[in-house]
Amino acid sequence: MANLLFETLGRTGLNAWRKCRKNTLAWVCVLMAITASGHPEYSIQVEEITTRIEQEPVNAHLYLHRADLHRQAHRFDLALADVATAARLKRDWPLVSLVRGEIQFDAGHPEDALKSVEQFLRSETNHAPALLLRAHCHRQLGLPELAVADYDAALKIFAQPNPDWFIERARLEAALGRFDKAIEGLEEGMNRLGVVPGLQLAAIELERQTGRYDASIKWRRAVRIHRRNGCSRQRCWSRPVA
Repeated sequence: MANLLFETLGRTGLNAWRKCRKNTLAWVCVLMAITASGHPEYSIQVEEITTRIEQEPVNAHLYLHRADLHRQAHRFDLALADVATAARLKRDWPLVSLVRGEIQFDAGHPEDALKSVEQFLRSETNHAPALLLRAHCHRQLGLPELAVADYDAALKIFAQPNPDWFIERARLEAALGRFDKAIEGLEEGMNRLGVVPGLQLAAIELERQTGRYDASIKWRRAVRIHRRNGCSRQRCWSRPVA
């Protein structure tokens, strides 16, 4: 879940950061946009940000930036050390808890990650990436009902959600015996994202699990029709008629 926060800032990202550093949500959005733009190798990134830290040793944002670089490289001890420094430099900063939670989750400690992300969500209740992280924690901890609730909340907020998140939620619903809800959730994904093969394959598999082979065949037929007609957008999608 993931890769939600930091990458190399660059001049454009740095200017945006200066404008919105006081706003936690805006800061996260800038970082997410920067993440999508690509980055040099880990060692080069760390060297660059370390140089900036030497120039601005009390800048908590830079320590969180480096912490996330360490997280992506699975150097979790170094990442948590930088988070601890950021927490000392900027007390009561909610973003520290979110970054710590991401590190803990990737390090294989979902229970600790859950505590951290819940601390963040106490101040940022409708933060979609945090809700998604909590969903992943609940899933790892064997709490499917809570995980589904968090997926529901997060997916309502994301403007362009990842299809995999709909599939993850559907599998949890199926594990709870709620196959109709699982199918409905996949249909929601197709209504929002268009014809996505992964979503349709998941729907076909769920129909097979319930013994509804005719429905599975109709899903496949619908996929072929939509592809033949060149439909990939939301307006082209409709559930296959039973």
